[in-house]
Amino acid sequence: MSSSRRNFLVTSATSLLGLALPSQAHAASAASARLYASLLPIRDIARGLVLGIGREVWRYVKSLDPSEVQRFTEQFDPNRFQARVRTLEHTIDLEFDSLVLAIDGLPQQQNLGDFVGAIHAIAEEDDNWNLDDDEAKRLKETIGQARQRIREAIDAGKRFELSYNVRYKQAYFHIANQARQGHVRLDLNLLQTVRMFNGAAFAADLTRQGDGTRVYTSLWSDVCIGRREGPLVRRIAEREIRCREATFLAQIEREVQLLVNNPTQSRLSQMIPELIRRIAETEGLN
Repeated sequence: MSSSRRNFLVTSATSLLGLALPSQAHAASAASARLYASLLPIRDIARGLVLGIGREVWRYVKSLDPSEVQRFTEQFDPNRFQARVRTLEHTIDLEFDSLVLAIDGLPQQQNLGDFVGAIHAIAEEDDNWNLDDDEAKRLKETIGQARQRIREAIDAGKRFELSYNVRYKQAYFHIANQARQGHVRLDLNLLQTVRMFNGAAFAADLTRQGDGTRVYTSLWSDVCIGRREGPLVRRIAEREIRCREATFLAQIEREVQLLVNNPTQSRLSQMIPELIRRIAETEGLN
């Protein structure tokens, strides 16, 4: 068989295969990353960015009416619960499941249970829903003991892990937080195809650098761009996706800088909920 005929057959077969496999032929992917140094201690950035959803959930619980607080604590189940969190755009309702707290791979659900149990006990005992000095002291002691156990484990070189799944509308994500002395990492991954997204992943990697922090963030997405689109359209789509991702990463960088200069102005805790919202609500590349 001549070389030209063989090339023609290979090209034709590839085209037919592309029509039969839309995920390969009709998708475009792009990734963006940023690396910079911050003068802020690693714990302060981690509070805002890596543990952001947790902080937003806690704000939500504190803002509830007394009867709703009691309902939240009574119904709290690490395997499934709901909470409302703030994004940069608006407030959204999230469903959580498979919450796991572990140290060196060993589950620490008792620590989590002690904390929720303390809130629940205070709610049951308090008829007028006022947190008196004794109740506040007991709650602070419970939180302090759990925090101390985690801090001692990290100081001993052990690995702290907090992971859970999040659902917003039709989008379903897995979030994994890891921390050991001098290093904190967050990974967010889209678990199933939603709207135009075949896949999406965000990572934030924080490493202690002297008194400050080395911050690395990356964002990747794979999206469906339509039917039977050629290489040129895919390249245009990839450029558009990359621009959008770079914009989001730039927002994160600005929030970190705000946190460095004035912690009260930073909205870092809303950045991951905002990313979840954008993926769940994005319709297309218009």
